[in-house]
Amino acid sequence: DTRGRLLKAGAASATGCTVRSYTLDAAANRTSRTVASDDCDSSTDDVVSRTTSYGYDSAHRLSGGTTAYDAFGRTTTNGTANLTYYVNDLVRSETVGAQRRTWSLDAAARIATVRPATRGDDGTWTDGVVATNHYADGSDNPTWTARSDGGVSRYVLDPLGQLSAVTAAGGGTTLHLLNL
Repeated sequence: DTRGRLLKAGAASATGCTVRSYTLDAAANRTSRTVASDDCDSSTDDVVSRTTSYGYDSAHRLSGGTTAYDAFGRTTTNGTANLTYYVNDLVRSETVGAQRRTWSLDAAARIATVRPATRGDDGTWTDGVVATNHYADGSDNPTWTARSDGGVSRYVLDPLGQLSAVTAAGGGTTLHLLNL
């Protein structure tokens, strides 16, 4: 449109053509999305369209459906994931289906542990492999991580302080090449 916002996009592939059209309100919130699929043959009338509408609250946050917010405006659910937060706004836990991941913080509000868990058919949660981060300085970048299954990963930085490799206790190394 005249403001540079995307209103329509098309794509063709071996399986057909798809056109996505968007409607925006005055605040640039997407109020609808229509996806039209076709076989790319203009001589046939076999377009299948699907429109999804969106609503927003007074703070321009997605509303309706399954999206919900807490009193501080943080998303608590989007219909797929459920989130809880610490008082400093960092995510404390995320639950998606039968999978949950919980983060604990150290005294400097850095991620101390990551605890995955799986909910069984009986509703009880079983912990997975817990990762515990260890820090060498005041940054929020761990120097090494120990896992409850005995695994250890060390993070190697380049002279500019960027992650360049991750070494494992078993001898494996993963290089992180940023500029080739």
